[in-house]
Amino acid sequence: MSRPATETESAASLPPAPDVPLSPTPDEVATPDVAEAGNGTNPLAQAPAEPPLNLEAWPQQGRVRYQSSYWGMPVEGEQRWSHDGARFNASLTGTVPVKGELLRQAATGHISGGRPVSEQFSETFNRNQFETQFASDGSKLIQVRKGALREVPTEGYALDMLALTHFVAMQPPDVPAFDVMVVTFRGSISRVTVQQFPAAEIELPAGKTMARRFHAMGNKGRLKIDVWLSSDWRNAPVRIRVEDDGGAYDLKADEVEIDGALLAKAPIGSGVD
Repeated sequence: MSRPATETESAASLPPAPDVPLSPTPDEVATPDVAEAGNGTNPLAQAPAEPPLNLEAWPQQGRVRYQSSYWGMPVEGEQRWSHDGARFNASLTGTVPVKGELLRQAATGHISGGRPVSEQFSETFNRNQFETQFASDGSKLIQVRKGALREVPTEGYALDMLALTHFVAMQPPDVPAFDVMVVTFRGSISRVTVQQFPAAEIELPAGKTMARRFHAMGNKGRLKIDVWLSSDWRNAPVRIRVEDDGGAYDLKADEVEIDGALLAKAPIGSGVD
């Protein structure tokens, strides 16, 4: 794996992920009983017991367009989300011009206790499909990966990757490190420790902005997730970097739209139409 990008680099890298069957990581615990997975339903997942957070820090609608690259080819990424205070949905896509879509993630859930509660998360990457349902009692995740069903017991609060990028926005500036389970790239499931860093200026294709950085690490250090939230652009997730054994992606914002207002856009001639 190449060295991590620096804060001031404006280009992002997306190393290839091997198209091979996945096996559980050391942090994953699978059980053979999947009787409940075939009923096609997914009742509302159980809300966590912690006190409510600042839901107002999560804009009700947003769209962030990103720049990245894949094998030297430019990749156009885009995240969209919406919530009404009761339910939420989010999506993330990555497209290689001319060649077509490379990555698609989608998440749905509800909001309880002032925080997102994931219900379903799906991903298609390099034609491989992964689906995860969050059990209604919060006890397990039910997955379909490469046509096979499995269950993974949860430990405390569990979220999908897209919900995590907004859950951290609701954290106060002085929040101590905390643990969550998260479903990430290519169906991986890990318990991670999330740590917040003070706001600092970063440079993106969309321009310079002050941003809080949240760093999550799991799977004995083999999984790293970094999310930068713009203090200037209403907590938009302006950079998302994920690294694990299966590959990596690093998305940097070139356009930010929140609640219908265009807050930032890369200048003409920067490589984005």
